[in-house]
Amino acid sequence: MTCDEWQTVKNGFNRYVARFGESSGELSAPLQLKKEHSECVAAEARALSEALEWSAADRYLAELDIYRIVLGKLEHDGFQELPAMLPQITLSRRLSAGVEEEFERDGCVSFGRLRTLADFLLMQLAWVNDFNFPVTHRLFNARGYLPGILRHVESSAHRQAWMDRIAAVSASQGG
Repeated sequence: MTCDEWQTVKNGFNRYVARFGESSGELSAPLQLKKEHSECVAAEARALSEALEWSAADRYLAELDIYRIVLGKLEHDGFQELPAMLPQITLSRRLSAGVEEEFERDGCVSFGRLRTLADFLLMQLAWVNDFNFPVTHRLFNARGYLPGILRHVESSAHRQAWMDRIAAVSASQGG
């Protein structure tokens, strides 16, 4: 029996159970899986595991949408709308005093410290530290968000170091 044929039999069995239930007395013995079908079962388990990972990662995928939107706004017009949303922020591409130090020390940037577009972008990049699923890291890297966003931050003495730090965190988590 091929894997496809096994799937057909298994699907038919599941439909039968759903329709009549085990209480009908028709199914007195549990379904016995044979060795030749273990490959199909293993493939199903892998697919289920991946599906569950995607399901649990949904909330982190929303963060990836935020990266997409921000990067799109940056590419379009330098994110001219940002000061209207966050009045304390200017469109400067230079980091404010203390922001790099906080990121290097804590791996994050406090919202209250945000003064410039560059501060906002570094805070957003620090979210990588909070991704909990390999799929989120893979998509973050595949979509090029790190270099894309960093193109909009003025160079600094530490820029390459924190770019390497973010990339290392993402790579170590499955990205």
